[in-house]
Amino acid sequence: MPAIFTHGIVAIDKLKEAVKRFHKAGAKGLSRNQLARDVDLSLRGVDRILAQLRKDGAVIDADTPPGQRSQVYRMTRAPRWDRRISGDTRLALRLAGLALSASGTRQWDGILEVLNGIADEKMTDADRAVFQRMEHVVRIQGDVEDPIEGEKVLEPLLRALEARSLVTLDYRAAGFESTAKLQVVPFTLVHDLFAGSAFLVAWNPAKSQVTHLRLNRIDAVKFDGRGLLGPEALRLLEQSAHYQVGGWADDLAPFEVVVQVRGRYWVQALKDAPPPLPEYWFEPDGETLKVHFKANHHAGVLCWVLQFGADAVVLSPPELRDELAAKTAEMAALYHP
Repeated sequence: MPAIFTHGIVAIDKLKEAVKRFHKAGAKGLSRNQLARDVDLSLRGVDRILAQLRKDGAVIDADTPPGQRSQVYRMTRAPRWDRRISGDTRLALRLAGLALSASGTRQWDGILEVLNGIADEKMTDADRAVFQRMEHVVRIQGDVEDPIEGEKVLEPLLRALEARSLVTLDYRAAGFESTAKLQVVPFTLVHDLFAGSAFLVAWNPAKSQVTHLRLNRIDAVKFDGRGLLGPEALRLLEQSAHYQVGGWADDLAPFEVVVQVRGRYWVQALKDAPPPLPEYWFEPDGETLKVHFKANHHAGVLCWVLQFGADAVVLSPPELRDELAAKTAEMAALYHP
């Protein structure tokens, strides 16, 4: 710039240094004297800096902490021209990268690395030390490989999702070594933590129904033109994506599941960390917990309930309860023939 005032000039290097100091101070903030010393300014120069930063879109609050005589200034929003990523944003990005890359969807790694590279360029040395340390002390359990060809699959799928294109997929169904051609209109990607993978929710125009496809079974994507989705197809796609559990879904109407869970450890765990099930809620029932949620396919619900062993019982719907009773009888027969 620099920005010109009637009583002097604020040099751009001083503005940048002040912003850097505010980023480093964070929630502790800076006093007027600290800012003057750190940026090598007079107190009047500090006032000019603060005025210019506010004019440039920065939000700088001031208060007098208990037991202190001088005001402390905190920058809660940087000026428009500052490209530095805030500590909170950087923290969120890093944690998201750790979680996504270790929860069965390694196909995100390349994209996350690009974002991390952008963030690294704008990080202070203090921030960099914090996040390097975090990579050693934050550990994500349950890491599984889910290889997906980014250039051949993920990138064209993302473009097809944006353009609502009709595509032909080379898809390997479960249990098959070879691929088959499948023509669909992609609707959305679902990252399912229960199944440890990512799925494509798509419309199959040949069968007029919703289909869920595991991403790592797609070998290639070919564009076939514009895809058309009517109101009913869109409704079924949205319903299927919202109520799927563990990668299992149907385009049938969702049903409510009620499960009674016992055991103080299970009960407390469900209270502390409610699972991300569709429309989940719970009610205490003595020393047990009644868990309510919705789904549109039995298989995903059965997998979730079985993790509790004998400490969970399905109360409704009756057909799901009967199916679970039959499954557990089959399991028991394996151990007591």
